[in-house]
Amino acid sequence: MQELEHLGVTYQLNRIPVFDDRMLWLESDKLCVVDLRDDDAHVLSTLLRWTEREAKRHLTERVRILTEVTGWDVHKVSFRRQTTIWGSCSSKKHLSLNLELVKLDPAVIDYVIIHELAHTVELNHSRAFWNLVAMHCPDYPVKKAALRAFERKRLTKR
Repeated sequence: MQELEHLGVTYQLNRIPVFDDRMLWLESDKLCVVDLRDDDAHVLSTLLRWTEREAKRHLTERVRILTEVTGWDVHKVSFRRQTTIWGSCSSKKHLSLNLELVKLDPAVIDYVIIHELAHTVELNHSRAFWNLVAMHCPDYPVKKAALRAFERKRLTKR
């Protein structure tokens, strides 16, 4: 892994061969990781822990803000690392969000969260559902297209 996508920005991985108690930090267009032993497994583990922590922090905050903005209630939020879906919402108003969302542009992340929050009101993809989404994300077709483009790009990298 030579780069990492985070909130819509691609950072080049910069391995630092000297000790720094930060272990990992963003510096302009670089993601700096302390790598004293030239150890790929250690670097990958450090990156995964950091991205998971940052994803949970960012997504939890956006869910909190967007539930206030929309007035829609959620009972529980959980996180998973999934390959095929970005989020889901159960009839009990439990949201499940993909940790990979943190790679996307913040506006696209908000679209996914609004989409899932709308399912707390309409558990389908009816016209009424899309009207709810449009109320809080009027340009949702653009965001949806950006999400699909990201998915296609991700598939070609494999």
